Amino acid sequence: MSAPQTTSPLATWSQMFVIGFDLQRTWMKATETLLTSQRVIDARTILICNAGRSPLTGDYRELSRMVPEKIEAFTQSGAALTQNIAVMHQAFLSQGQAMAAAMLSGNPLWMLQGRSQALRSIDAVSRMAAVTLAPIHKTATANARRLKKREKQ
Repeated sequence: MSAPQTTSPLATWSQMFVIGFDLQRTWMKATETLLTSQRVIDARTILICNAGRSPLTGDYRELSRMVPEKIEAFTQSGAALTQNIAVMHQAFLSQGQAMAAAMLSGNPLWMLQGRSQALRSIDAVSRMAAVTLAPIHKTATANARRLKKREKQ
């Protein structure tokens, strides 16, 4: 979601809440990623131990997925970060320029003039965090679901 230019304090607060909820959603996905990653590590540790004890019956299909899927997820994450970091930097640069112009304007209420740029900066950070985490979250949760199904079989 992109922060609109606004002059209404109510619209500004509303936009801040939207961005805050986006950040909270990203934080929840990060937490879920950590928890599901631990479940995947636990399940795969058992598979590694079983393959070590009985090499002829090891689940090498599952074990062979470990490195390639991480490379894929982190490559996608890095690409998303690279694409969005420029947007974030531009938002911060615009905010700095707007604030400098506002301070030099002589208006005693100069701090109120930069709120739309500030919202764009916060929104850019929120977006960058969400898109950077998305491929890693997707891979970790898919692994956890797949391994959980296998445990039930």
